[in-house]
Amino acid sequence: MSESDIARYAGGRPSLLTDALIARICLLIADGYSQRRAAMALHIGQSTLADWLARGRAGESPYLELVERLDHARAERAQTLVQRITAAADMDWKAAAWLLERTEPEDYARVRPDPVPQVHVHQHQHEIRILQQLVQQGIITPEQLAIADAQIVQSRTAPDASE
Repeated sequence: MSESDIARYAGGRPSLLTDALIARICLLIADGYSQRRAAMALHIGQSTLADWLARGRAGESPYLELVERLDHARAERAQTLVQRITAAADMDWKAAAWLLERTEPEDYARVRPDPVPQVHVHQHQHEIRILQQLVQQGIITPEQLAIADAQIVQSRTAPDASE
């Protein structure tokens, strides 16, 4: 904190944010602590740290220095973790797949089908029970039941023609 920053608070209560505290916060973040856990470890109120960061993002000194150094600490941590994942990828394809899924999701992310809404499952079960009763009554054959069942499933899984 510069002398001008200290002089700024001469008429009021000085901020508890010091160069030493900024260094300690950044060290914990670089070591992998979340922002919340770092605040707890240093006995700083979470709302106080959030306020300091908001003031720093608004360009207010000395809080701007906190934001800049914290961003740098996070970038260093990310770099370390990416290096570890990349090294692990040489030995385990799953690490490589994980990294690709997250860094290049448009090309490598797993596409999971949308789950069938539960209402469709219940409706399908109800329709099958009705069709089974028709088989028991001799109104339709088991083959017709199988065809109807396949058509019901296909109608629910086919993409909407309006899309």
